[in-house]
Amino acid sequence: MTELDVPQNADAREARELVRELVSVGDEIELYDTVMVAGEENRREGTVVGLEEEYLELEELTDSPSTDRIGYVDIDRVAIVE
Repeated sequence: MTELDVPQNADAREARELVRELVSVGDEIELYDTVMVAGEENRREGTVVGLEEEYLELEELTDSPSTDRIGYVDIDRVAIVE
C-alpha cells in the first residue's frame, strides 16, 4: 500500500501538491482526515472522482454512496488501496 502522511504544518498549496503527486482520479483510496468523531480520526474509503483546486472529491464506498469534498489541509493521511 502506498501511503502519504501530510505534515501538520503544511499549508494548503503544499498539502494539495503532496496529495496530487500520490493520487489520481479513479484511484481507490483510504483517507484519514482531521475531522474527529468521538475523539478518533475519521477514516474514509472510496474512489477519487475529482482533484479540484481547494479540495479532493471522494465517492465513498458505503451502502448509500455519496460524494464528499475534503479540503487538502484537512487530510492527515492518504493511502492507495491496491
